[in-house]
Amino acid sequence: MNLSIRASDTTTNDSAALCAIENAVWPEHPGTVEEWADWDTRRDPKCKWARWIANVDGEDVGMATYNQASGMYHPHKFFVNVMVLPEYQQRGIGTALYNHTLQALAAHDPIAIRSDTRADRPQSIRFIEKHGFVEEMRVWQSVLDIRGFPFADYAADRERFAASGVTITTLAELRDVPDRNRKWYEMETVLLHDVPRPEPFTPLEYEVFLTQRLNPSLLEEGFFIALDGDEWVGSSGLWKSEAEREKLFTGLTGVNPSHRRKGIAQELKLRAVEFAQQYGATRVVTDNASTNRPMLSINERMGFEKEPVWINYVKHL
Repeated sequence: MNLSIRASDTTTNDSAALCAIENAVWPEHPGTVEEWADWDTRRDPKCKWARWIANVDGEDVGMATYNQASGMYHPHKFFVNVMVLPEYQQRGIGTALYNHTLQALAAHDPIAIRSDTRADRPQSIRFIEKHGFVEEMRVWQSVLDIRGFPFADYAADRERFAASGVTITTLAELRDVPDRNRKWYEMETVLLHDVPRPEPFTPLEYEVFLTQRLNPSLLEEGFFIALDGDEWVGSSGLWKSEAEREKLFTGLTGVNPSHRRKGIAQELKLRAVEFAQQYGATRVVTDNASTNRPMLSINERMGFEKEPVWINYVKHL
């Protein structure tokens, strides 16, 4: 086996190879070449990252990357991801990519690295644990089939919400509001503080927020904002994927602490289901930490079905 590992970046036009590898490893979560290339242009400038592609006898068969998360940034903590085409696994390629990545990371004095996989991938779990990672937290991805959704079951809840004085609008309807994006940013920064994560929350810079949120996947007509007068108090937004046109993906759903337990989060998600039906989707997807019981309860009541849980791992160096 003639194995070589080369650096990959946004100038080498490797998006097609990277996309093909990820889609083969995770066919349940396909992406497109355009989405791969677009995301590389929207990275947070302060976050270090690098990527490599493994080639065997002229075929690109695997990839590895390290990066950092804007939302829990630490200059010496990183995420590491390794993927190898199924037919090339268990040949030492993943280990070679992992070791190559760690050698490159050494220049940044890492003190912790993280990775994840799904609970139904025992081979991946063995690989991660063999290299000294330990479980840190779990995240459910859940899917709701919205065809024939029983809106009538929520009639009483929706009447109570209507009497609360809180109104629901969309980013599209707020397009002409002065400082719309600044208000969106300030609200989301507050909401993100309560999202479970293994490290303290670090807010994005405003310009980075705009660069990452205002991307081709954003559906402003399906991004719902809760208002109490002029105050932005909650949101739940839908995003599209060109690879899975029948699905829409839920980003952050959250409500300001001052307005919780008033049915706002549920109403936001119901509006999102209504939009998704009109859009022509058949399913809505969401992610929640296993410890986020309030949001999980809303999703379970609505009929979201959990897929195999994602396990997040950490290795302290």
